Amino acid sequence: MKKITKLLPLFAFAVSLGSYAAAGDFATLCSLQAKDIELAAENIPVPVPQVPVNIAKPDQQLLNKFDALKRDFVSLRIKTDSARCEMSRLTLEAMRLAQTGGSHLSFQSDLMRVSTDLTRYISEARNLVYAVTNILPLAQKDRELNLRALDMQASAKSMLNLADFSGRLEWAIGSVPPATIGYTAAVRVREISRQADEFTGHAEQVYDKAMELVKNTKL
Repeated sequence: MKKITKLLPLFAFAVSLGSYAAAGDFATLCSLQAKDIELAAENIPVPVPQVPVNIAKPDQQLLNKFDALKRDFVSLRIKTDSARCEMSRLTLEAMRLAQTGGSHLSFQSDLMRVSTDLTRYISEARNLVYAVTNILPLAQKDRELNLRALDMQASAKSMLNLADFSGRLEWAIGSVPPATIGYTAAVRVREISRQADEFTGHAEQVYDKAMELVKNTKL
């Protein structure tokens, strides 16, 4: 019993020493874990905010060029609309002459006027092809430029069917006896059909260039 009593202080000392060692191991472990976490945190890539790309705005001079070109498109579209209306009117007049007869003097002069107008429109359409081609290298990604290009495309699209109207006019005149409608009417309407085909060829080029302009200015 005395031996056990003497050993108790030694046992208590050993337990306290073990506890101290365990506490030291735990502190070391916590220290290692903290260092590991710090190293891991250093290796995590920090997301860099994306810098917005600044797109240069077109200057006023370029906007003015687009506006001037747009006006040329609208002008030629209006003239094309007028030519279609005149061809439709002459088609109905030819059908009326086929049924009732009558004077054909004004009809002949009207055909001559349509042919003269188409000669001018062909020249303007050709110049429009060159104008769009020259402005294409200047195109920029911009909303205002794109809106103008879309208007040009819409105007060009409305010019593409002029040959359909001249074809109907030629058919209507061909169904009327030459003595009724005039012997030169058939010759003149064939020239009108040829001119309408030539105009349509230029209009298709204008439309293709306008589509390219829309693409080059779209954001």
